[in-house]
Amino acid sequence: MNPITTSADETSSTSRPASWQPALWQLLLGSILGGLAALVAINQIHPYFPRPELPELGAYPSQELLEQHKFAELEFHRQNGAVNCGLLGGLLGIGTSIFSAKRKLLSGILSLVVGALVGIGVGYLIGQVSANIFNRGIEQSMVQSMLFHGAIFAAIGIAVWGSISLINQPKQLAAAVGFSILGGGLGAVIYNVVGSIAFPLSNLSIVTPNTTAERSIWVLSCAIGLAGIWGLGTRSSKAPVVSNNG
Repeated sequence: MNPITTSADETSSTSRPASWQPALWQLLLGSILGGLAALVAINQIHPYFPRPELPELGAYPSQELLEQHKFAELEFHRQNGAVNCGLLGGLLGIGTSIFSAKRKLLSGILSLVVGALVGIGVGYLIGQVSANIFNRGIEQSMVQSMLFHGAIFAAIGIAVWGSISLINQPKQLAAAVGFSILGGGLGAVIYNVVGSIAFPLSNLSIVTPNTTAERSIWVLSCAIGLAGIWGLGTRSSKAPVVSNNG
C-alpha cells in the first residue's frame, strides 16, 4: 500500500512521545518581557562601576596619565558589560521559561543561572575587546558592532534556549545552539540598522549603550531576534511523519 502521510501532531502518543513545540507568540512574549525586566534593572544601576575621577588629559599628558585613562576605560566597559549582559541573560531566561517551557521551574532556574553566567562572561570579554579598540583610536564600524553584539546575543541565546531545551526536550539541544546563533545574528542586524537610523552619532559597538533609548533598542533587538528564530525553528520541526500501516 502507499505510505500514509500524517502530521507529527496526529501521530499516536504510543508510537512517539509528545513533542514540545512552543508557539512563536509565547517565545516573543516571554523574551520581550524578560528583556524589558533586564532593561529596568540595567537602567536602575548603570553604570554599576563608574569611571574613577582622574585628572584631565590636557594638551600634553604624561604617559602615566594616559595609561591610567586607558585602564579606567577598559575597566568601565568590561565590568559594566559583565553586569548588564549577566542581567540580560538571566532575566531573558526567566521570561522565556515562564511562557514557553513545560517544566517551568527547572527551566527557569537553569536558564537563569546559565544565562547570567554566560552573559557575565561574554559581556566581560567583548567589553575588553571593544575598550582596547577604543583605546587604540580605531574608528568604530558597523561590522565591528555586528560582530560584538552578534556574539553577545548568540552566547546568551545558546545559554538560555539550550538550558530550556535540555530540560524540556534534550534531543533539540543541537538545534537550539544553531537557532541561537542565527537569532543572535538577526538581533545584531536589527540593533545596528535601527540604531544607526535612530542614533546616527552614537557608538553602537560599545557593549552597553549609553542612553535609555539606545538600551531599549538593544534589549528588544536581542529578544526579538532570538525568539523569532527560535519560533521558526520549532515550527520547522513539525515535519510530516510517514507511517507504513498495513
